[in-house]
Amino acid sequence: RLLSVRVREGDFVSAGDEIARMDTQSLDAQLRGAQAQLRQARTARATLTALVRQREQAVTTVASLVAQREAEAALAEKELRRTSELVSQKFFSPQQLDAANSNARVQASRAVLSAARSQRIEAESALLTAR
Repeated sequence: RLLSVRVREGDFVSAGDEIARMDTQSLDAQLRGAQAQLRQARTARATLTALVRQREQAVTTVASLVAQREAEAALAEKELRRTSELVSQKFFSPQQLDAANSNARVQASRAVLSAARSQRIEAESALLTAR
């Protein structure tokens, strides 16, 4: 839309002369709207990138926890085998095996390991969702 016309028919004009003015209010408003949308998109992207990094860190943390729980379960099972072997060789009495409560420790270690593995699956799922 023209706001004003600076010349009339038959006027001489030179390169660079202003011959008309356009009304750019609606175009300026559209530009400001597009710039605002761009800022929002950049902010959303930064937020999602941070969320993905957070989820990746959670997966790493839980993977470390799983490794620790696996080591604890392996140690408990090894101690149970060792104590059972000592009982079978008559170095320990069966009551000492019961007192050591090794079997219960193995079961508890396995349960804790299973919970840690579930946490890892949950963290990996949250990461996939975030991506």
